[in-house]
Amino acid sequence: MAEAVQKRLQHRDYRVAIICPLEVEMSAMRYMLDEEHAKLPSKDGDRNRYIFGELSGHNVVIAFLPQGTVGVGAATRVATDMKWTFPKILLRLLVGIGGGVPGPEKDIRLGDVVIGMPADDHGGVVQYDLGRETTSSFERTGFLEPPPIEWRNAVVEMQSDHRIHSNRIGEYLSKMFEKYPGLRDYRTPPQQTDILFLPESIHLPDQRTCQECDHTQIIERVARQNKTPTIFYGLIASGNRVQKNAKARDQISQDAGGALCFEMEAAGLMNDFHCVVIRGIADYSDSHKNKHWQPYGAASAAGTAKELLTYMAPLVETQSASYSTIPKGRVNDFMGRQEELDQIGSFFSDNVTNQPRTLILQALGGQGKSQIALEYCHQALCVDQDLFWINASSESTATQSYVSIAQELDDPALRHLQDSDKVKHVRQILEHWEQRWLMVFDNFDDPKTFSNVRDFIPIAGKGDILFTSRYGGLERLGKVLEIPPLPTKTGVELLLRHFWNPPIHEHVPEASRIVERLGGLPLAIDQAASYIKYCHMQVSEIGQFLGIYEEQRQKILEYVPEDFWEYGMMRTEASAKERAVSAFTTWEMSFKQLCSTEPERQKAVAHLLKISAFLAAIPIREELIINYWARSDTEPWWLHDYGDEKSTASADCGEIFTCWNHEKFWDTIFKAKTLSLLNNVHHGQISRGSTFSLHLLIRDWLQLRENPQQRKVFTLESAEILAASIQAKKFSTLNLGEKQDLLLHMDAILWNDKEFSLAGNRLGENIGTCDIARQFADFFTFCGRYSIAEELLSSVLNTRLNVTSDEDEVILEIIASLSEAKLNLGKPEDAEQICHKQLHRTHKPSRKGRVLMVRIKRNLGSALVYQGKIDAAEKVLREALYMADSMFGAENYESLIIKRNLATDVLIKRTDKLEETELILREILEVARRRFGKRSQYTVGCVHDLGRVLTWPSIEDHFKLDEGHQLLREALSIRRKLYGREHPSTLACMGDMGRYLMHDQVRRFQEAEEVLREMLEMRERVLGKEHPQTKWALWCLGACQQRMNQSLSTEAEQNLQKPARNESDIHGFSSTNA
Repeated sequence: MAEAVQKRLQHRDYRVAIICPLEVEMSAMRYMLDEEHAKLPSKDGDRNRYIFGELSGHNVVIAFLPQGTVGVGAATRVATDMKWTFPKILLRLLVGIGGGVPGPEKDIRLGDVVIGMPADDHGGVVQYDLGRETTSSFERTGFLEPPPIEWRNAVVEMQSDHRIHSNRIGEYLSKMFEKYPGLRDYRTPPQQTDILFLPESIHLPDQRTCQECDHTQIIERVARQNKTPTIFYGLIASGNRVQKNAKARDQISQDAGGALCFEMEAAGLMNDFHCVVIRGIADYSDSHKNKHWQPYGAASAAGTAKELLTYMAPLVETQSASYSTIPKGRVNDFMGRQEELDQIGSFFSDNVTNQPRTLILQALGGQGKSQIALEYCHQALCVDQDLFWINASSESTATQSYVSIAQELDDPALRHLQDSDKVKHVRQILEHWEQRWLMVFDNFDDPKTFSNVRDFIPIAGKGDILFTSRYGGLERLGKVLEIPPLPTKTGVELLLRHFWNPPIHEHVPEASRIVERLGGLPLAIDQAASYIKYCHMQVSEIGQFLGIYEEQRQKILEYVPEDFWEYGMMRTEASAKERAVSAFTTWEMSFKQLCSTEPERQKAVAHLLKISAFLAAIPIREELIINYWARSDTEPWWLHDYGDEKSTASADCGEIFTCWNHEKFWDTIFKAKTLSLLNNVHHGQISRGSTFSLHLLIRDWLQLRENPQQRKVFTLESAEILAASIQAKKFSTLNLGEKQDLLLHMDAILWNDKEFSLAGNRLGENIGTCDIARQFADFFTFCGRYSIAEELLSSVLNTRLNVTSDEDEVILEIIASLSEAKLNLGKPEDAEQICHKQLHRTHKPSRKGRVLMVRIKRNLGSALVYQGKIDAAEKVLREALYMADSMFGAENYESLIIKRNLATDVLIKRTDKLEETELILREILEVARRRFGKRSQYTVGCVHDLGRVLTWPSIEDHFKLDEGHQLLREALSIRRKLYGREHPSTLACMGDMGRYLMHDQVRRFQEAEEVLREMLEMRERVLGKEHPQTKWALWCLGACQQRMNQSLSTEAEQNLQKPARNESDIHGFSSTNA
């Protein structure tokens, strides 16, 4: 088009973007313009060419694809370059031709128009060729967003007008032909060329027209009276291939929810370009398609776009501040943080003083500090206030930010100054500025490097200062506002924001677990959302994400979308890819900052952080590190700085010794906290030391930044740290919290071991880790985690048998522990087998070996009891008791245990031996209280055993029943406090309490049922549904329900069908083994 004089605008003046993929489409749109503008120079990196002009009162820019380029990917590239060249674009359209889907409900003809609008669970455009093949069909995945709400509102209004007025396509085409008579190709083709064949009809090959096709296959349609094209509203099917199969067309349309036309570009734009799609029908998506109707279809679509724009008022950007250098990296979907924004607004109240107030937003990287600051700046646009943004990463970047402010102010006095002088003069200008202003110092994360930051801060004027920083020690600069993680509800909204219309509320629990696993970190949640979108996961598949995350943590937390990623370094001079920031990037910067000075010492500090990442994601006690330091044969190199050499008072015979320096350790973790690499740090008492914790994702990052071999090394060292604490502690003195902490750390180490070590090299599978595995197994057994203990001990036994004799004392000790684990897991046959085997092949044991043989024989007796072999069990246990008494005396610990087993496993089974059982247990309890104390694990077990016997169903003495009840309560109370509610010994107590309540003369069935139901639920969770104790708990609950009701409930009937040999089995096995 040649014009004598064309209006020339700037890139920022264009508010409407139109993409027309083909030349025939672009030309129709171009010549539909009311006025064409002069071309503008291309920006660096933008490979597109553009047509500029005015359309329906809007300044529009038209982009098109290179010749021979089609499809989803090509359209995405054009849109990406367009976004960076035209930053003020607010409305977007994709206009061109498509293949129609005719049908009885929608009488679509050539030249008609389809506007993509939401229907059912689809957003308006369906990518029909993206999905996965199943065994029976092709299943589409992913969801494309609907057109923006402003377009959808405009379409509704236009659709309403067309109920009583014709659309304006014909009017606009007439004006275009009047203005450009040479556009004869775009005129309406003869109606007799609009031919629709049956789906079965196939176009003859090598024929340019359909003259030779079978015309008996033509579908006869009533001619329209109105020659103006009809506009349809509904779904558009988009894919990477031309659709030329009528049967496939109909099937895909049906599967996609009733798509009205096919095209090839929209799927690449809907989620990021946020446009409305308008397609003129140029063929019927069948084998008979040709290009004859393409120009008219393109013109109809262009006319529809022109009319639709008349429903959109020309856009005027919100009046910005008089002066502003705030960056453009504001996220589109900013969510939550209203409390923080209110706190900022409250701090910078309207009571303007002549001295700037300073507020510091502090948090770890990725918590959203910069985005909160940006959002506050955008909210401040409505205030008469100038806004200035300083990149405070370093003195150099801050200076360049001041140079940008100088350019914005455009003061002639500043033009010829050196950059350093511009800082000083701009600061002086602001100190005397009449208007209110706000200056943001973003990313002030390294105060030691940028120590002269005060030289950049105005000290007077009607302004305020807002800092963002990962550094935690800036209280002397101003008031610090710590930014917390996102609340779970807001995090869920951020995670699921790409899903539109499906029943998202049904998936909130799964999404909440994802947000909690990501620690409420906004950047990580947004990365996860982008990754979910990238993988085209449907909302119904969101529950699978955590499993994918654990397998691909590094990939997800480093994932940055190719386009439209708002998180960056808030610079304008670098490209988007150079500025892109992931969760990992920001922590790496802090880590390098930590290690930048005193390399050797900081290397040790870095090692402490890394080793902490291989422990559980809970507060880590300094005591763990102290135990490792104190019990290591050689001092670990990374703990060398924490040992202080001291001498005794006597000069003559003084002795040098080393003690742990708590304050040095505190200095270390406090520094890491100031860099936001640690979460909560607590100084604590000298006796217990400090505590600190890692954010969940920083823990992930510290693990994943190491290579696979180093991960194995750190896993092993973390196991050594735990083993040292297990060695240092007397199990019975640990409180419940200490036990739970150790268990969580051990669980984390075993998970890491499985994740990072190959089979054959895991704990217990090589001779170097056997001792650690045994220590772990002992503690797991003590805490009632028998399954893990059995697994570890089995590995150790197999490893040891390959290098030592089966009569070795260590082997005997392992077999004794393993058989006990199997007994507690309800595997008496396995326990009997390994005990028998060892007893028969051990001939001349040492004294320690004989002690272990007594223990193995005792376990054999218990295994026989479990299998109902009472007589054989009694014989074995009496033999073991004789051996123990001969070696240790009657009050030895081992002898007492065997007596308990004999009483609780054998004698109690015989109703005529109850009194003898009671006497034995009273004797044992008296000795236990005297020798071990009232709250020792053994003594509490004796209390439980005696209470159990005194409340036996056949006991009728009320005094004994009351005493037994009190003893059971005592044992249950202590065990809950010492071991927790889920420990097997606690559950055994609960079973006996429930049984007593059920048989008590008062018949407290309701209370009994509650106790037994709670016990059953815990046993199912801890031991599994198939464990014998779980089955007996189920039987017991059924018996209770039977006695509560004259007629059995369905639940009671089912429970009573579970096996139980006799009523005495209700309360399970001997509490000695628990």
